[in-house]
Amino acid sequence: MPRYHINNETTEDTFDSVENLQDAIRIAREMAIHCPTGDPISIEFQGKNVRQYLRLANGEITERILT
Repeated sequence: MPRYHINNETTEDTFDSVENLQDAIRIAREMAIHCPTGDPISIEFQGKNVRQYLRLANGEITERILT
């Protein structure tokens, strides 16, 4: 059963669910590239957001590790 869920926090859409964090990070970063600037993309693990990715106006992707 997938443990990591990749979500758009603005639209509350779930993009994918995967078994490991490395795949979740890769997918979340890819989604952040294609989403509108400022839309937070989160990785959820056991009901809690553990990482968040955001595309800035200059095209850079930032990462926040949430605890």
